[in-house]
Amino acid sequence: MNYAWPMDTITEQIVERKKSTVDYITMVLISLGFLLVFVFLFVLARRYAVLFNILFFVVFGIGYLLWKLLMSFNVEYEYSVINGEIDIDKIISKRKRKRIVSFSAKNIETFKKYTGNNGQKNFRKVIFAGSDPKSPNLWCCAFKDRAFGNTLLIFEPNEKVLQAIKPYLPRLVASDAFGWN
Repeated sequence: MNYAWPMDTITEQIVERKKSTVDYITMVLISLGFLLVFVFLFVLARRYAVLFNILFFVVFGIGYLLWKLLMSFNVEYEYSVINGEIDIDKIISKRKRKRIVSFSAKNIETFKKYTGNNGQKNFRKVIFAGSDPKSPNLWCCAFKDRAFGNTLLIFEPNEKVLQAIKPYLPRLVASDAFGWN
């Protein structure tokens, strides 16, 4: 006798966050700060030759920290939808992963295209996990989270992720978001 086991629905998407003007200004200021520290240490090393070897390693260490800091501005978001469970992770510099939020699509109270503010003041926590706040492809969903309470998630799912979420949404939420299909 053959039994048909239901297959898991697994969908993933990675969205790269675009750097803002503030990010670029911060990166330049951090680099200028490093340059000032480097010049100060170089002048100090010339004055006290005994410190030259020690300062070489200090400058190397500060340079490494500068590199790590500048790389931390490279951020991606990964959306995973597994049988209606939505996980959103933040990936920093393609090395470090941190779970931002995890929830069930069944608990979503509203799901719609993001129009700008969508009543953000009514939420205890607003999570932005998209490429750019001005992107026309942003969606938002509201749900209650154990840790955060009333939460608004603003993200940028592609069609595949939307189709993976759609069957697990409450009926009225799905009809508001996608119409009666």
